[in-house]
Amino acid sequence: MVYKKFRIQIIIRITLIMITFALVFIIHEQTAYAISSIILAVVFLVQIIALIRFTEQTNIKLTHFFESIRHADFTSSFTDNELGKSFEGLNKEFNEVIEAFKKNKTEKEEHFNYLLTVIQHVSVGIIVFKRDGTVDVFNNAVKRLLQLPRLRNIKDLSVIEDQLPNKLQSMKAGNKALIKVFIADELLQLSIYATQFRMRGEEYILVSFQDIAPELEQKEIESWQKLIRVLTHEIMNSITPISSLSETIDEIVKNHKNELPSPEIYKEDMENVGQAIATIGNRSKGLLNFVELYRNLTRIPKPNFRHFYVQDLFDRVIELLGPKFEKNNIETTIKIFPKDLKILADPDLID
Repeated sequence: MVYKKFRIQIIIRITLIMITFALVFIIHEQTAYAISSIILAVVFLVQIIALIRFTEQTNIKLTHFFESIRHADFTSSFTDNELGKSFEGLNKEFNEVIEAFKKNKTEKEEHFNYLLTVIQHVSVGIIVFKRDGTVDVFNNAVKRLLQLPRLRNIKDLSVIEDQLPNKLQSMKAGNKALIKVFIADELLQLSIYATQFRMRGEEYILVSFQDIAPELEQKEIESWQKLIRVLTHEIMNSITPISSLSETIDEIVKNHKNELPSPEIYKEDMENVGQAIATIGNRSKGLLNFVELYRNLTRIPKPNFRHFYVQDLFDRVIELLGPKFEKNNIETTIKIFPKDLKILADPDLID
C-alpha cells in the first residue's frame, strides 16, 4: 500500500511538471505573457527540485535504516513525516524491524550473560583459548585452583609447570590427561578434558580442570580400611582355632595328671594331641606366611594355587572348629559329590 501511494505521488508530480512545462512553452510563444512565463518557469524548477527531494528522502531513509542495522544502532527511530502521510506505514515498518533486531540482540546478550554466569559458578575450572594461545574465557574455579588472578595467554600457565601450555595446546577434541602440579607447596592431581569448536571462523579449544586428589585420597583410605578388615578377619580365623585346640590339649594333659588312663584311652588321647599339635603347626605356618606377605601393607599376597581335595579342606575345618561344635552341641554332616572332588586354590588363604 505504501509503495502504491508512493508511485501515485510520483506520477502526479511528473504529470504536473509536464503540464507546467507545456504551459511555459505555450506562454513563451506569446510575448504579452512574459511575466507569466517566468513565473511558470520558476514553478517548473520548484517542481523539479521537489521531485528530486522527494525521491532522495526515500533513499536517505533507507540508507539510515540499513546503517542502523549494520552498526547495531537500535536507538534510532523513524517518526518524521516529511514525505507525507503516505510514508507513515513505511516509518512504522522501519521501527518494527529495528525493534525486532533490538529484541534479538537483547536476548542474545541475556543468554550470553546467563551462560557466563553458569560458567563462573561451576566448580570445574574452564579455560577457552584460541589456537594462538589467546585466552577468551576463564572462570573463577581456574583462579582458585591455579591461583591465577588473571590469564591473558595460555603461555602464562608456564609459571605453574613449564610444559603445561604446550600440553594444553597439543590436546585434541576428546583427549583426557592426568597431570600433577605443585601450587603453593600443595600437590594437585588435575584431570584435564579438552574439546574443540569453531566460532566466527576461528578455532577454539575448551579445556576443563578438576582436582581429583581428594577423591583419590578418599579411595585410598577406603582401600586401606578394606585391607585392614581382611587382615583382621584372616588373623582372627587363624588365632581362634589355635586357642581352642590349645585348650583341648591342656584339658587332656590335666586329665592324665589326675588319673592314669588305660592304654587304649592313652593311645587315643595321644593321637588327638598329635593331630591338634599338627593342626596348630599348620595354622601357625599359614598365619606366619600371611603376615609375611602383608607386613608392609603395600601389596596383596599372590595366591599359591594348587589342586587339593575338598574333603581335606572340610576335615581341617571340622578339626579346627570341633571343640566349639561340641561345646555348643552342634552336629555336623559333610556330603561331597564326587568324593574325590578337587579345587584349584590356595589352601592357606582359603582356610
